[in-house]
Amino acid sequence: MNLWTLFWSACIVGWTALGSYWYTCKYQQLCDGGSRQVYVPDPGPPPFSSTGPFTVQRLGQAFINAPEDLVFTTSAGSVDLPTASAFALDSLRAYLTANPNARLDLVGYYHPRETNSTTFANLGLARADAFAKLLFPNGSTQVRTRAEARSSLPIAQPKFNGGLMSSLTEVNPDAGKTEFSEAEEKVLQSSQMVYFQTGGSKIIETEEQKKYFALLKDYLKAYPNSNIILTGHTDNQGKPEANLLLGQKRADEVKRQLVAQLGLSPSQVNTSSQGDTKPVADNATAEGRNLNRRVQITFVKQ
Repeated sequence: MNLWTLFWSACIVGWTALGSYWYTCKYQQLCDGGSRQVYVPDPGPPPFSSTGPFTVQRLGQAFINAPEDLVFTTSAGSVDLPTASAFALDSLRAYLTANPNARLDLVGYYHPRETNSTTFANLGLARADAFAKLLFPNGSTQVRTRAEARSSLPIAQPKFNGGLMSSLTEVNPDAGKTEFSEAEEKVLQSSQMVYFQTGGSKIIETEEQKKYFALLKDYLKAYPNSNIILTGHTDNQGKPEANLLLGQKRADEVKRQLVAQLGLSPSQVNTSSQGDTKPVADNATAEGRNLNRRVQITFVKQ
């Protein structure tokens, strides 16, 4: 073997030893008792788990029990029903369908410091309405919703339980109905108008209007199958497309106030818009435009 061969053999042996050292000690970090550091991604917070059951009360006692409570999101009006409790929704719907005199009262809770980006007056009404739509997507006169502020809601968490209370009551169809005079019936059957300031949805309130709403509340409470239609109108200032949206906004605002202040069921109040297409006065005058900025209330007796 000549010197040249010995030289290249030594180079190969040295290269192999150096490579083994680098891979074992530097890459694998197994020399001197070391161990290789492996990156493990942060799994994030664990999924939210309900802390209690979902219960529907009837006559002061638990009537429907499901293992996991409804889940609510802070500063949002949505409601999530855990899969394990989905059967409760079917049971509740079946009970109400089989018992037309039964009523479901839903109280949605909200924290005063939550951010409300819904169209409802508060997140309590939004949460109650969201659950009502899970139950009856097309609405039902058997479901009544209202809201209540509750400072104990754990809104520091992104998700929480305890945003809704539900209870069943029975209504005697022959009891509690108020007798209405012919004059009151006539007022209800006539088309009533709610007027607005120009370019907006702020209502111009009147004493006559307050009396009409009080009468309307009593009647719809006594006859829950009756309902009203709110049709929004505008003057001809602005583009027709914008006026159509403005008319709808005005009708929705009247509905919001009727639901929030009078406690009417959302299913008893229907809304629509005619924009600037149905004026009742001359838009060329300020007085005429004032009369055209309105929501017409049509009572539908059942």
